[in-house]
Amino acid sequence: RITNTAQGKYSMIETSFPTTPSDRARLRSLIFDGTNEDATCFRFWFHMYGSIGSSSIYINGVKSKEPLWVW
Repeated sequence: RITNTAQGKYSMIETSFPTTPSDRARLRSLIFDGTNEDATCFRFWFHMYGSIGSSSIYINGVKSKEPLWVW
């Protein structure tokens, strides 16, 4: 679920029953143009309530074939 506000966007992924430990969720963004003169920044906060497991962040370049793990 994604909610738009004047300050930004809010997204939530439901992790309660009937999800299982092997389930995965993905949040994907549009492509950022890092070649323009303006600084490009992607910032987010997250909260994992309960026994969620783990969180990982990957990035894809425009020409990359494999995602790059960054966190």
